[in-house]
Amino acid sequence: MGKIKSPATISTQFNIDLATLDKLGVVNVLLNTDTLVFIDPLLLEESSHIEVSDGAAQSYRQRFSQIIKLLSVSKEENDIAWRNAKRLFKFSEVSWTCLGYGTSVRGSGFGKDLISTTLETARQIVSLGVEDVDLFMALALFEEGIGPDRISDMTTNIIIHDLVKFSQTINKSLQLPTKQFKVENTVYDLVENPYSSQPLLFVPNDIVRDLPIASDWSDISRVVRENEELRERVNNHVGEIWANMSKKQKEQLKNRH
Repeated sequence: MGKIKSPATISTQFNIDLATLDKLGVVNVLLNTDTLVFIDPLLLEESSHIEVSDGAAQSYRQRFSQIIKLLSVSKEENDIAWRNAKRLFKFSEVSWTCLGYGTSVRGSGFGKDLISTTLETARQIVSLGVEDVDLFMALALFEEGIGPDRISDMTTNIIIHDLVKFSQTINKSLQLPTKQFKVENTVYDLVENPYSSQPLLFVPNDIVRDLPIASDWSDISRVVRENEELRERVNNHVGEIWANMSKKQKEQLKNRH
């Protein structure tokens, strides 16, 4: 991993006191390289920031609820329901939060092959779970190759508009100059990262964890274990969302008859 000669943080670049950022609950990220933390989706509901505990947590649940709805009615690969589920599974690289393992401000995201294999796994889980809700809790959606960096990018994609709202709330206090940036199909006034000329999204410090880092060869097994444990927790959480969704659908069907 290369080294950044002169790392710049939010506090140093914009001359903001660290205590101010801490009081606002903002991660003091590195602006010209990735900061070695990741967004853990399991922390969203417990955040002290309403844009996250209400908005982002709901966005996350809604995304996976929409995916199960679409896959449960899909009859074959590439029909309209399948294509829309695939669209919801496109988690591109996210650089605006400055989080991750890289030495340039970029994300990892889900590539085409990873999207296809994960969506196929989701389809199989849904087809089994529609008949037996308990199976949602036992079957793993995310398999090897999906670690904290990708889980963080996935979550950021899903909650991007909630992070924008959080960033705008924070900047009401910081009063930093803004520019207009297009986020998906909406234009927002956001702070610019001077090192990338892209928008800078502030990240709440109560939804991040440290990325697992191996200090030497003997430490690799610990990192692998931590990645597996995170993946299992996220799988269980998605399974719980899908199980609750399926139970609601079955209750609605019963009430119609």
